[in-house]
Amino acid sequence: MDRAKCVRNSQVKEWDSNVITEIIEGANAVDDVLKSLCSGAKLEVCSFITGYDESGERFRQARTRNTDLFARGVRSRSIYLAEARNQEATSKHVKWMNEQGAEVRTLPDLPMQMTIYDAKVAILPFRAKHGKHALVIHREPSVVYLLQSFFNLNWTAASPLGATFDQDGSPISTGDRTLLELLSLGRIDKEICADMGLSPRTIASRISTLMTKLNAKTRFAAGVQAAKHNWV
Repeated sequence: MDRAKCVRNSQVKEWDSNVITEIIEGANAVDDVLKSLCSGAKLEVCSFITGYDESGERFRQARTRNTDLFARGVRSRSIYLAEARNQEATSKHVKWMNEQGAEVRTLPDLPMQMTIYDAKVAILPFRAKHGKHALVIHREPSVVYLLQSFFNLNWTAASPLGATFDQDGSPISTGDRTLLELLSLGRIDKEICADMGLSPRTIASRISTLMTKLNAKTRFAAGVQAAKHNWV
């Protein structure tokens, strides 16, 4: 199948991974694709969650798909709309996600629903005719890289929802986690000061404290140790 070709399929069970853009239509076909992508994920799944589900049915379906994902140790990062903090079904789902080791944050606004698997496949909504449930799959590396970078920028700015703990069960402050993530992105002190609204002296002091806590002699080593502690 031509790699540059965009195809449309409403009866998908398996699809050609060489096709860079594919439209999937129909609730059953969409569910099959999501299940297959979840089962194939090896490293990380990142999501923007823009919809609400007062009945909780979509969350139940997500838990069914994701249970094996978490059991395999795949990292999960999700950003919800801030309004979700006040919704009972979402709160229950986030609690379950936290218990599985998933990380959840919120932002006041999100551009769209989106899920990225292993920084290789991106899923976006698609407006099909007749209101049919549909999504579009992107596999073009440059497109997925752009979407992953966009997610990472929003992740840094988002507020944690639910508990955030290190491997020893000690709570991690939102500020320290944000600082470590900015360092992991290669930001210099001046940029970090601007992003966090803190003075150079305060940033330098907090970095020094974190390096001591992580028993790291360099910032790179601190980033490695932070990742091992699941702080970033």
